[in-house]
Amino acid sequence: MKFWRFMDYHDPNGVNLIGEWYKAQDPSVQARFDFVLRILEVTETVEEWIKKGMFKVLQKPKHAGLCEIRFSIEIRATGRARKFRPLGFWRPNHNEFILASGVEKVGKDYIPSEAFESAMNARSSVLDGRGTLYEHK
Repeated sequence: MKFWRFMDYHDPNGVNLIGEWYKAQDPSVQARFDFVLRILEVTETVEEWIKKGMFKVLQKPKHAGLCEIRFSIEIRATGRARKFRPLGFWRPNHNEFILASGVEKVGKDYIPSEAFESAMNARSSVLDGRGTLYEHK
């Protein structure tokens, strides 16, 4: 049983921001992201998402209202992991999480660096009734 829906935010120009990020990723990253979303949609509570280490509510004031889905891909040759953080927010009064942009965390840096600003703009647009939402496929 699905408890949650994931929606893609499309900006006023029709650009699917998370879709563009997704297409730019390696197939292994895409597969892991798809797998994590399938787990989250059938996990009853957000508290369980957090316990599983797959979700975090961002705390910095400049990121107020944003959350990140968390997953990693291990690089076999080095034994290190690449860390990915698709960004989004909750749609008020719905069991929907809006996917707004994505980043790769490298040390203390995020690539692309403007992803947080894009996600904040998407959140503002949705709350103001601008932009469009489509179910994530």
